[in-house]
Amino acid sequence: MRDGTGTYTDWRSIAYEPAIAELLPHSLLPYLSEGQTALDVGCNTGAVTLFLAGHGLKVLGVDINEQAIAEARERAATSGRGGAVTFSVADATAATGLGEFDVLTMIRVLTCFPSLADWRVLLRNAYSLVKRGGIIYIHDFIYAEGSVVYRPRYDAGARLGWRKGNFAVNDKAGQLSFVAHHHTRAEIREITAPYLTLELNGHTSRSMNGNECDMFEFIGRKLSSAVDG
Repeated sequence: MRDGTGTYTDWRSIAYEPAIAELLPHSLLPYLSEGQTALDVGCNTGAVTLFLAGHGLKVLGVDINEQAIAEARERAATSGRGGAVTFSVADATAATGLGEFDVLTMIRVLTCFPSLADWRVLLRNAYSLVKRGGIIYIHDFIYAEGSVVYRPRYDAGARLGWRKGNFAVNDKAGQLSFVAHHHTRAEIREITAPYLTLELNGHTSRSMNGNECDMFEFIGRKLSSAVDG
């Protein structure tokens, strides 16, 4: 991988194997109805896509990583839910013609966008893919101001001129693998602002490499008209 800040497109070739393998959106279930359509952005190997299909939704999972999509298709073929899911290699910042969905999920996806410009493009595109009155679910990482693990890494990124909350993640050989992002309170407000907030909760979790970290879980509803809310 090249030197520099990295971009979200680096994930085309990264095998994502986090310490907590799956973050299934159980808190989303009260807001779902059988027969709804859902888009799972950054679906990786399909765990959440299949989870939603198991609750009666018709789901499209998209990811820029071809190998992850191949594995997701294999899982679907053996799950008995293949008829309710479709997987596609797609860049969610550029995807067009996908239509609109009743539900959109992004779990540990925004953290993969170190560029503020790309991050905002993804958020705008996600908004356009949710139907009026539809639901968005986002589960991602919080900037940990006082963390003895992350504070030095944030500071190292800042010295390189990186966006606040960006930090390097190295491979086992000590080489830069990718740049991750943890979200400030201001960024969480920006994420949630276009929607009616149904739930916004924080909790302690584990990072890809097993470090203690903080996460937020957001469920929002896209307003059905400009005067709603």
